[in-house]
Formats: sequence, structure tokens, C-alpha cells
Amino acid sequence: MKKFLSIALSVTTIVWLSGIALVLPALKATAITLNEGDLIRGPDGIKVYIINDKAHGSYAGWKRHIFNPQVFNMNQHFSWNSIKSVDQATLDSYETSDLYRAADDTKVYKLEEIDEASSSAVKHWLNMTPEEFVANGYSWDQVFIVNSTERDFYVTGDPIGPGGTPSANLNVSLAADNPSAVTVPKKATNITALKFDVSGSGTITGLTFERAGVGAATDFEAVYLYEGATRLTSAKTINSTSQEVTFTNLNLAVSGTKSYSLVVDMDDDSPVAGNVSYFKLKSIETSSSVAGLPVQGNTITVGGSAAGSLTVYKGTTPTNPKIGQKEVAISQFKIAASTEDAKIQRIAVYQAGSISRSYVTNLKLYQGSSLLASVAEINSKDLIVF
Repeated sequence: MKKFLSIALSVTTIVWLSGIALVLPALKATAITLNEGDLIRGPDGIKVYIINDKAHGSYAGWKRHIFNPQVFNMNQHFSWNSIKSVDQATLDSYETSDLYRAADDTKVYKLEEIDEASSSAVKHWLNMTPEEFVANGYSWDQVFIVNSTERDFYVTGDPIGPGGTPSANLNVSLAADNPSAVTVPKKATNITALKFDVSGSGTITGLTFERAGVGAATDFEAVYLYEGATRLTSAKTINSTSQEVTFTNLNLAVSGTKSYSLVVDMDDDSPVAGNVSYFKLKSIETSSSVAGLPVQGNTITVGGSAAGSLTVYKGTTPTNPKIGQKEVAISQFKIAASTEDAKIQRIAVYQAGSISRSYVTNLKLYQGSSLLASVAEINSKDLIVF
């Protein structure tokens, strides 16, 4: 029996580490005595628990799941050979607890197990008074003591307050000046489809938006992400199958409140008059917790006419400026409207050279001798935005 048990434990360890579910032959349970601190395993032959003898209600005590073999081996007093196999009734006679604290720490944590195979788990500090702890239905008897190595092994998540729900690091909401529903012509550009606010503290690395409605992905030629007047991304297209568009590698630091806009250009030929679409922010890629998703913009309806167009022509190439020169021309261009007059709201000039951005400052946009706009410096995306 001891030999057979040793083999079964060896197989279980391999299965546990690989994350593959495998049904092992059940061991025949025998009458055993369970004591405080014993390691037990039920008929599944996989999950291992440590128990205490704090009887409560109909339960014989509490049991805590040992997350994975790596955590098991952090406890030098644990031995694979000391695990006791019990039947399901005995296993169920111990209520499961996911609360623990380190021996040298009064903070109690609640463990959120995500994936054993990839060692993914998050600990949440129970940020509450002893009275609130009890009022929330917890018992001090269910708090297991662990070493500091295990305590620090898990990723730290959001604290849990008396309400029992982790507070989010980032909160998403529809901006107060999110645009109303609008009808736009074909070829229209720079249409704000959704404006939203992100408040709190964290870093956004990716955003995924979804187009919905009776329109089509092909109604839109390009999609961009803006912060104020600054374009943060290059043009993206909407996936015609998933109807999603994802922006990655953003690294947008949020501290306080930031406002972002999803801006679209209509296609020249594909849009069908009467098509209706709207966009919603579906997910945020971040290491922080997020609340408030999804947020949804208003509808964009394709009109029956086509917008006029603008053509940009290269102007005279200025003489190369010298270091230290002031009030020197660095670019010239001409913009011509066709079929109808146009109003230009924003112009962005891209700095594509190798010169450091900090060497080019105090930029001004002129039409003839008339100053139209000015900006102090080139932004982090190498854009001069007027």
C-alpha cells in the first residue's frame, strides 16, 4: 500500500505541474486520524489541502488549498509522503478557506486563484477593522498562517473593504462632452465616435473597441486614438469578422483623470446611405483592475452625399536652418479644397528627421504673414499639432 501510494503521489505531482486533468485510480480509504496541520487529498488525487481542527457548525474544521507544487515546496515541514488520502465525505467535512496571513504580519489576505499551471494567483488585503472582519462573516479560526515567502509569492491585487468587493485602480466613464448622434457624409474625416474618461492610477497598455449597429466595418477607412488634440496612434482598420479594433503598446500613464477619444474617417466608396454604427470600449489591457466597462458612444449614420476633399501639395523647400537660428521656416505646404469650401480644425506635422525633439521649439503656423496657431514643442509622438 505504501509503495502504491508513493507512485500515485509522483504521478499527481506531474499532473499538477502540467495542468492536465487526468483521472487517477482512486485509493481505497482506510480509517485514519486527522490532526491540526495534516495534509489531505480527496478522491481526485490532485488537490492537496492543509487542515485545522477548529470545529464550527457541522464542520470538523477548515482546510486551505495548497496552490501548486511550488508553494508546497516553500514549506520545509511539508512532505509529499505525509499526505493523507481521504474520501469525499471527509474532505467535505472541512470548510474551505482562502484567508491567510504571514507569521510576522497582522495583515490578512484573501487569495484569488486564477491558474495553478501558470502559477497565477492574486492576493487581496482585507482592509477592514476586526469588527468589520467579523461583521462580513469571516472567522479568525479560518485564517491560516504562512511564511513570508508564500505571502510574497502572489501578485498583489486591490484591497477588499467592508463591502467585500475589491476597489478598482482605474474607473472608466463616458465623458460629459461625448458627441451626440450624428449623420455624416461619405469621405468625412476626423469624426469623434466615442469620448471617455479614465480616472485613478495605473498604466494602460492596450485598448479594444467594438463597432456595433446595422452598418459595416467597411464604412470606416481608418480609426485613431486621441488624447485631446494629440493623435496617439497610427491608423487602424476594423476587423470585419470580430468588428473590433485594438490599439497595443500604448503605455498611457493615468494619475487623476485622462480623457481619450476614438476618432474615425469614413471610407470613400463603401458606405451605404442609412447605415448606422456605434462604438464601445470593450476592454483595457492593464495590470490594474478596471471598473466601468463597457462604455458606449452614440450612433453615426451614413448620409446620402459625399464630403468634399482636401489635397495637400508640397511647397518650396526651405533652406536648411542652422543651430541657434530663430524665426526660421522649416516646412511649407499648400492645402486646396475641391467641390466645396472646407474648415480645417487641426493640422499635425510629423517630424521624421534624426534631430532631437528638444532642439526644435516655439513652433508657429502662418498663412502668409498671419499667425494661425503656435505650439511650444514637438510631442512625444514626433508630431507638431496645431
